[in-house]
Amino acid sequence: KDRHLKIANSKIHLDDGALKNGARPSISVSFNSLSSKYRNNFIAVLTCGYAADGVDSLAHLKRNNSVVIVQNPDDCEANSMPKEAKNRNIYDFVFDTENIAFYLSCMSLQFVTIDEWIKYLLDGM
Repeated sequence: KDRHLKIANSKIHLDDGALKNGARPSISVSFNSLSSKYRNNFIAVLTCGYAADGVDSLAHLKRNNSVVIVQNPDDCEANSMPKEAKNRNIYDFVFDTENIAFYLSCMSLQFVTIDEWIKYLLDGM
């Protein structure tokens, strides 16, 4: 409670750092830390929530070639975060909850790239 989740030396650390976007914990801090470490092997999923925490880290995620998935704001009661993410147009996919789960399950099949996953889908699974 009241700590940022970060990664350092391949271990999860809890950090008492300053508030980010008025929050601690802040998903922006976690996204930035994980994306800096895992780069193109990191998938960020921005889901329902109020305010815009996480949205400010999207450009950093894309610079690291991380995959950014935004939950469809129409699926959320608290839709400020996914709406703002869509408005900034810095994401790879906007999926409903079911398709987020499907995408992540496909990634667990050890596909190396998004292109291979798309080919898998187009070839009829």
